Amino acid sequence: GDFFEPLPGENGISEPLTIAAPDLVMTKTGPATLGLTLNLGQFGTFRLDLQNTGQTEAWDVTILDRLPDGPTGGMCDAAPEILSAQVFEADGTTPASPALVPGTDFSVSWSGAPACEWTLVMLTPNAVIGAGQRLIIDYRTKLDADTQDGVALTNVAGATEWWNGDDTN
Repeated sequence: GDFFEPLPGENGISEPLTIAAPDLVMTKTGPATLGLTLNLGQFGTFRLDLQNTGQTEAWDVTILDRLPDGPTGGMCDAAPEILSAQVFEADGTTPASPALVPGTDFSVSWSGAPACEWTLVMLTPNAVIGAGQRLIIDYRTKLDADTQDGVALTNVAGATEWWNGDDTN
């Protein structure tokens, strides 16, 4: 009984819409970025800070951290140890979720030499990074025993995969 002009769904006619997606930006900090020196036998604390600058949630985020390993030394003899992991609001201090539990909220895998890769995969709604929110992971690790004095080590980390919805969607 209602008259529509033009008809909804008619060829070439649509309502205004916005296509949105998560967009992750990661910052990694550690002793060197804080002006500190990492010494043999002492733990160094590192932080992975992923902020979602996109317009929708980021689900099931995969993080790959390639730790250094080479002829002058590295950080590949032992797996990193997680100190904390949690999703925060944009300010990085206001919790947006409970603390994340390794093995429950996210999986952790370590591949020693020669790959020297540490992979974390977020698994539950607690680990979803909302628009503007941050996933902050603090961990610690040590230099390999064969690391030479004064050597510079390069580490590369990043988010390699994420989705805009739960894997059941």
